[in-house]
Amino acid sequence: MTHPVLTPLHGLSGAVVLSRRLAPGILCLAVSALAACGGNAPPPVPDGAMVTVLAEMHLLQAREELTEADTGEMQDSLLAAHGLDSTAWEDAIAWYTSHPEIFGEIYGRVVDTLQVQQMYEIGPDSIMKAP
Repeated sequence: MTHPVLTPLHGLSGAVVLSRRLAPGILCLAVSALAACGGNAPPPVPDGAMVTVLAEMHLLQAREELTEADTGEMQDSLLAAHGLDSTAWEDAIAWYTSHPEIFGEIYGRVVDTLQVQQMYEIGPDSIMKAP
C-alpha cells in the first residue's frame, strides 16, 4: 500500500496538509472559477453592436415564424454585415450570458429599440387609438 505524498499549503494559519491527489483537483477548480468569471476581458462584441444585432435577429425570428421562411442564410448575412460569423456570435452570447447584469441592460435596450421601431412603422396615431 502506498501513502500519498503530503504537500503543505502555505498562507493559512496552522498547518494545512493536502494529499497529492487532492491538490490538482483544487487547482483545477480554482482555475475554472477564475476562467468562468471572465476577468476584466471586454465583450467580444461591443454593447451597441450587440443591441443592434440582437434586435435584428429578433425581427428575423419573427419573420420566420410568420412566414415559415428559412432565415438561416439571412442570419449569416446579418452577422456578416456586422463583421461577425457564427463562431464570433456564439462567443459573444457566451460572454454576455456569463455577465447577466450587463446582458439584462443590453436586452432592455433591445426592447426599447424594437418598441421605437414599431412606433415608427405603425405611427404614433395608431398606437394612441389602440383599445
